[in-house]
Amino acid sequence: MAKIIVLFISILCAFDAYSQYKINETFETAVYPPTGWTENDSYDIISRSTSASGFGFGTGSIKADFFNVISGTAVLNTPVFNTLTTSDTLSFDYAYAPYTGFSPDSLLIKISTDNGATFTITLASYRLLDIATGPATDFEFVPGASQWATLKFELPSAVTGNNSQLQFYFSSSYGNNLFIDNVTLGNTPTADVQALSIENSGVQ
Repeated sequence: MAKIIVLFISILCAFDAYSQYKINETFETAVYPPTGWTENDSYDIISRSTSASGFGFGTGSIKADFFNVISGTAVLNTPVFNTLTTSDTLSFDYAYAPYTGFSPDSLLIKISTDNGATFTITLASYRLLDIATGPATDFEFVPGASQWATLKFELPSAVTGNNSQLQFYFSSSYGNNLFIDNVTLGNTPTADVQALSIENSGVQ
């Protein structure tokens, strides 16, 4: 009986922690973009993929098809929130391998504090070659379960009290595929609940 009570309390704590997230998107459903998200992608770079999922858990993710798009940019925007603070954290899993001998593709994370009218804050900017999770290859990259890592970011004070929105900005240099999964935005769960997903942790 004691074990059952402890398990029940653990489940309640997990639900409470995950309810703190404004976003907890795993891209498991076929709806794309997810409800409340928007995209601008005239080059057909980004789409939902079922060929890989973060750390091998699940069946869906977002794929940026830099392998087949010679050049161009695309953006994927989260919903707008007026409740974000510096206590909130953006986290997502990603996988990328460069194409041998080609210029690296890039990913930027931007923030709007004016309801999506402009994105003047750059939270992060990466040449994906610098954070690759797989070795350079001449073949189209599809990650295995061990070829994922996790990125986490604290939000700046500018989001507090504003209608704020986050943007994933993709830029192709005809390199290789980028995959993104398990996007969360909100208060970081307590240590007890983090232990439930420690098997998913990656390079930060």
